[in-house]
Amino acid sequence: MNSFSVLTVKVTLCCVVVMLGASLPFSDAQLDNSFYKDTCPKVHSIVREVVRNVSKSDPRILASLIRLHFHDCFVQGCDASILLNSTSTIVSEQTAAPNNNSIRGLDVVNQIKTAVENACPGIVSCADILALAAEISSVLAHGPDWKVPLGRRDSLNASFDLANQNLPGPNFTLEQLKSTFDRQGLNTTDLVALSGAHTIGRAQCRFFDNRLYSFNNTGNPDPTLNTTLLQALQAICPNGGPGTNLTNLDLTTPDTFDSNYYSNLQLQNGLLRSDQELFSTSGADTIAIVNSFSANQTLFYENFKASMIKMSIIQVLTGSQGEIRTQCNFVNGNSASLATLATKQSSEDGVLWMAPTCSVISGYENSSCLVSVVLELIYEICKNCWDNGANLLAYAQSSIGRFRAASNNRGTDALEISWSQLALKWLMKRPLLEPWELLDRIPVDRLFNPIQRTSFGTLGSLLRSRDLLKRTSLSSRLHPTLSTKNEIEMFYPSLLSANARVDVLLELLGQDRRVIPVARSRWEAGGAEANRGWRDVELESPFRNASWCWLYS
Repeated sequence: MNSFSVLTVKVTLCCVVVMLGASLPFSDAQLDNSFYKDTCPKVHSIVREVVRNVSKSDPRILASLIRLHFHDCFVQGCDASILLNSTSTIVSEQTAAPNNNSIRGLDVVNQIKTAVENACPGIVSCADILALAAEISSVLAHGPDWKVPLGRRDSLNASFDLANQNLPGPNFTLEQLKSTFDRQGLNTTDLVALSGAHTIGRAQCRFFDNRLYSFNNTGNPDPTLNTTLLQALQAICPNGGPGTNLTNLDLTTPDTFDSNYYSNLQLQNGLLRSDQELFSTSGADTIAIVNSFSANQTLFYENFKASMIKMSIIQVLTGSQGEIRTQCNFVNGNSASLATLATKQSSEDGVLWMAPTCSVISGYENSSCLVSVVLELIYEICKNCWDNGANLLAYAQSSIGRFRAASNNRGTDALEISWSQLALKWLMKRPLLEPWELLDRIPVDRLFNPIQRTSFGTLGSLLRSRDLLKRTSLSSRLHPTLSTKNEIEMFYPSLLSANARVDVLLELLGQDRRVIPVARSRWEAGGAEANRGWRDVELESPFRNASWCWLYS
């Protein structure tokens, strides 16, 4: 096994001496930074161009792509398993607790893969794309660059269980952090260096709000949190709020990859507990490393680079292991496991089935229910069914005609508008908001209590937290008469209504087969009437045919 750049910290009185060992080649892992020199020589520039373009409108994506690579490598190695969607045989790591409603950038990786495949079909792995995107993101954020070892291959499976077990949490103690990194062959210096990636990016309140009001159930804030910062964060994250508001991980230079992250820790301005633990744990060996990185940004850069390389070769697949996926979110030979199962005809039939049944299930007598439930389902599952936006629009027009014939034109104006917006979402390759993502923001007591129903204000904060107002206003240009609020009401009436069964139906129709028991338990929590509704859906849904039976298995 190769040894990589290892930083040894020796504390002598008040002096900290940092020694950086020599880097050795990565021959054992069969990786080489010139791996694609002959087969795809422009891969780095292709990846850079996509990431650079996306970052212009979404600066957060740089931190998200670094984090995506990290979350991939800590679960059965750097094999792009995190990118795999759930199928009849795979439970996606994306739905594990540390990733669910948290990781970002999956759509950007798909964009990169498409661009790379156009230039070099079947050559570059998704695992290598993740590694390259992480390095490029660091550079675009004015951070260090490094030669990325390449030649990884992609996994044939994913591990939901390992994703729950291996990824560090935002409330981990230093002892838990060290244990988590040690299991991956990473030492204390790697821990401190890689944590420095939090010099860019944002975090949702739910990842640190326990520090603001009742740290460790004491009823008091975290004593290691700077009081000025505490007051500012309490204004951003009200007690009992939705937990989805965002704030910067680095208070001073939030979009620049520098050493200010460590200076913040020295001032007790670390946002996450897992960050502040590096400096505020009494007697910890990490304190000296934090001090050295704060004082010497070049030293931080060198160690971050070494630790990123070290992390990027954890349990890699090489040679004939695994495969080179043609689509990053599906293994080869199963790339149509969702898209083909949800064929154009079957999804159109689903629309026709839902139209007469929708008012029974949701309490709606217009096409708003259809928009909220069926079109989101078709979009999520069938977004790979069409070659381009024009084809999708043509299919939408055909479906509108069939819907009009089946419903005597009832509600078709709203349906036509929603189809157009659906097509716009597809063209942008950036969904406005996934309904099952919203479901995780709604506690069960709110789900079935009309008095405590999620308000439009809460939904608005969710949209702001996802930086979606710009995109929503973009869709308004397609239909200028629609306001942002009207669009939201059209797409997500279930969150603004008193009938919770639409919420549950959305979860029922989610891509992840594991949500079915959760959906059923929530449905049953609504009482006998809701339970009867479950049976109606379960028995009458056309999705129980052979193409869809895996949803209920």
